[in-house]
Amino acid sequence: MRIGVYQNHPEFGETQANVAKAVQDLSSVDAQLVVLPELFNTGYQFVSMQEMDSLAEGIPSGDTCRAMISLARDRDMFLVFGLAEKDGTRFYNSAVLVGPDGFIGKYRKTHLFFEEKDFFSPGNTGFNVYDIGLARVGIMICFDWWFRKRQGLLRWVARTSSAIPQISCFPTAKRPWKSGHWKTVCSQSRPTEWERNQGVGKNPLHLQAKAR
Repeated sequence: MRIGVYQNHPEFGETQANVAKAVQDLSSVDAQLVVLPELFNTGYQFVSMQEMDSLAEGIPSGDTCRAMISLARDRDMFLVFGLAEKDGTRFYNSAVLVGPDGFIGKYRKTHLFFEEKDFFSPGNTGFNVYDIGLARVGIMICFDWWFRKRQGLLRWVARTSSAIPQISCFPTAKRPWKSGHWKTVCSQSRPTEWERNQGVGKNPLHLQAKAR
């Protein structure tokens, strides 16, 4: 199975342009599963509920899901991507799994990080494993990685590939982690899970602090 990871530099709030760029980039990729970053279509981080309400989308009814489903169908591939989900009056930091036949499932981030708690509700989907034929895929998002029991749950359910859309930074740091550094730290701190699971994660190319 050929797995790809997509790294982008989204312009915050330019959802249509960010998604179009991802679709263009991935249209020539030869992979059966591609993982995109957390909140790949909007960028990170929100500063108001009005901003959240204007940018969050339904799953799978929103424009981003429709575009990614179309891409998955055209390229005969599976995609995991992160976006802000709107469900009634609640918002979730979610990841979606789609494939050649359309929408497969979604995951809502359980362990919200820092100011994410001001805008998102804690996830309520649990940790599911999806059999896509070529592999069994479990989904987590960013900070979920740090909780050993969550990794262990996916390992217990099945020998699975973990698709982990993420943005890695700390509010106390002078700058975000350098690209790739998160993998070194996380893989060293979670040796048990890495012995038995294949982890696939993706971070944006650059994370820019936003003060507006």
